[in-house]
Amino acid sequence: STSTLTTLTVLNTPGGTLRLLRSPADNSTISISYHAPPTNSDSNANSNDGKVGALPALEIVYPSPAPRPMLNKPVVLNEEGKVEAPEVEKSLLQRYWWVLLAVAVMVMAGGGDSK
Repeated sequence: STSTLTTLTVLNTPGGTLRLLRSPADNSTISISYHAPPTNSDSNANSNDGKVGALPALEIVYPSPAPRPMLNKPVVLNEEGKVEAPEVEKSLLQRYWWVLLAVAVMVMAGGGDSK
């Protein structure tokens, strides 16, 4: 826990912001901070306009979640605990050999000319 001591005149400056950092899990307060407006020595005397002691604006801030890492797809192992190798794509002849066999049978079974 950290504490900071400040003067009452800083808190009485109009236009300040009181920020509450809240936990999204249990809605408890994590941190409280006061942000005073920027002041110039020339405009400070005329800027109060009777607002001394005005309440600061309240800003409730919830922390944004951390970015999630980009992970690759999980590795799938077989029963032996080894990575499965991708299947090798078959060639055109390995896929359609049966069509060539059927065409060859039809050519051989088809009779020739009966001259």
